[in-house]
Order: sequence, then C-alpha cells, then structure tokens
Amino acid sequence: MTRTQTLRKQLLKLIQARSAAAGQQIPPELALCDRFRVSRHTMRAAIGELVQEGYLYRIQGKGTFIAHQKIHVPAQAKLSFRGIAEACGYAPGITFLSVYACHVEEQQRAAAALEHVVGELWCVEWVRSLDETPLVYSRAYLIKDRFPDLADHIRDDVDLYELLCCHYPVPAIVKEPYTLEVAPPRPDEMQALQIPISVPVFVVKSRSSDSQANRVDYRTSISRSDMIKFTNLTFEYDNRHV
Repeated sequence: MTRTQTLRKQLLKLIQARSAAAGQQIPPELALCDRFRVSRHTMRAAIGELVQEGYLYRIQGKGTFIAHQKIHVPAQAKLSFRGIAEACGYAPGITFLSVYACHVEEQQRAAAALEHVVGELWCVEWVRSLDETPLVYSRAYLIKDRFPDLADHIRDDVDLYELLCCHYPVPAIVKEPYTLEVAPPRPDEMQALQIPISVPVFVVKSRSSDSQANRVDYRTSISRSDMIKFTNLTFEYDNRHV
C-alpha cells in the first residue's frame, strides 16, 4: 500500500467518524500535513481521491468540505422513499409546501404532459427529507374533478399516493417509465433544497395511471446530486450505425 493510499484510508476513517457533520470544512492542507506528517503533494493526492469518490467536495476560494453520504437508489427496484431511507439508516420526512389550482400557462404545459386530459388541474408541491435535510423537491399535477377538495386532505408525513388511495376511489397506481436528466437548479429548487447553484440536480419526470388506465398524475422530482446516487441503471444502444 502506497503512502497516499494509507493516508486516504486514515482521512476516510476521520470523515466517517464525523459523518454527522456533513458540510463541515476540513482543516487546511498544511495543517493536515503537520498532523499526519506527510508532504503536501501526498496530502493533495489523497484528498483528490476522496473528492473523486464523493466523500469530500471543494468550493473554490473557500476550502474542502465533508460531503453528505449518498443514498443509493436502485432504479429498477420497486421500493418506497421511506423504505430506501430507513434501509440506509436515515429518518425520512415529507413536508407539503402548497396545493393550488394551476394558472393558464402552467395548466397548458401540464395538460400536454398528462396527455388527453381536459379540465382544471391541481398542482401539489412537497419536499422529502432525510434527517431533516431536504433531498427531493417534487411537483405533481392532478385532475381537479377527479380529486375534489384535495387541499383539505393534504398533511405532512403522508405520501401523496397513499393519500389518494385513502380518500378517493383510486385502484392500484402504476408508475410509467420515467426520464432522467441532470441540470443546474432553478431558483425555486435552490430555495426548496437549500443548495447553491453549483450543485447540479437530477430531474426525474414521470406519469402514473391506475390499474384501469385512468391518468393519476404527472410529476417532476428534483433530487440533490450531492446526496443521491442511482444504481442498476440499464441502457440499450443501437450500434448498427456506429
């Protein structure tokens, strides 16, 4: 084992012992060099490896900080957010931000995404958290006539689909395949997730229907890339024209 590998292991042990202090700045390189009695070149190499592995992150002009340990989300598994969070040792939470009737432009965009839907729409916004740290900001559109008085039933710590099945005659909900993109956060997303513009987000768009093929919702979920990692993604490539 090289000196850099040994040092990386020592630093990782220190980081994991202080995992509750995610976002905390680590000491400057020179101070760490004195502590571990290594050259600055070795220290910089070890820290660089930990940055690449996601245990640390750098902010130019400010220093190096302890990163949140990422939640691994299996893309093909049928698991709830609560189940994933609890399996990773986190306390999940949900906070609803607003429920409102869409204005005209938003209504037109959402109706197009829902496909073959007419009438007024609800927009529901909420944030999912881990140990009270915001992780996912979601926005869902639903048909008002199908879910009347929806705002009266919304309450924190109850999943939207669970609420729909409880208060309305909704057969089993089926999620359709989703799209996944990476993008810089918008101002409202930065505010909801408490992140700077330097942290990119995963944008997941999806639709759902009930078991009788009636549309339930169209939603966009914005996830912090510094706290979440998708696993078991599969891709199909057409190599005939490569």
